[in-house]
Amino acid sequence: MDNLLQLMQIFCFIIMALALVFGITVLFGAPYVPSLASELSKMFKKLYPLGPKDFLIDMGSGDGIVLKVASEEFGARTLGVELHPVLSFLSRIRLRKIKPLPKIVCQNYLNFSFPKETTVVYTFSDSRDVDKIYQKIQKEANRLNKEFYFISNGFEVEGAKIERQYSSFYLYLVKPDQARTDIKKLGPDGSGKIKTKKHGKKGHLGSKSFVRSGD
Repeated sequence: MDNLLQLMQIFCFIIMALALVFGITVLFGAPYVPSLASELSKMFKKLYPLGPKDFLIDMGSGDGIVLKVASEEFGARTLGVELHPVLSFLSRIRLRKIKPLPKIVCQNYLNFSFPKETTVVYTFSDSRDVDKIYQKIQKEANRLNKEFYFISNGFEVEGAKIERQYSSFYLYLVKPDQARTDIKKLGPDGSGKIKTKKHGKKGHLGSKSFVRSGD
């Protein structure tokens, strides 16, 4: 009788944990769907040559399988951003022996600031979130003034150029917005003219001003 009671308690705990995971998902984000390690390994080999020089962010890292494959098989440094506390906790336990050790951040990925060493961003999201994620990556590319590779599993980004595709995985290159980058190049009056100092020596350009092409 006691054994039966213990089994029932364990079963109820599992049901409650699953309800918490999927309940939070319904309220705050995309559904949690696990990925296959073998398929991820093939994807990185065919779609993007991941290596030790890379720093990968998994936006919505779930159980940490993408981080495990990227770190364990390809030697990449990795970071997972996961909103659900149960999945964050379970992934930390799962990845604790992986080298290099992945980092897990329990946070909404749309509010997370990318480390400057980031090179690749991965997500397995749904159609309602993938555009928001792309916009977030664009924002971070503008902020850090660097480009990122973005891998979307399952859904295309409407209007964005696909660099490469393998199965259900789409690779994009997100560059800093040129219009925003050019603001830094404008003169103090906003005219686009950059003045040079007069050196007074032969061979220098004197006091001439340069106007950016296209102005």
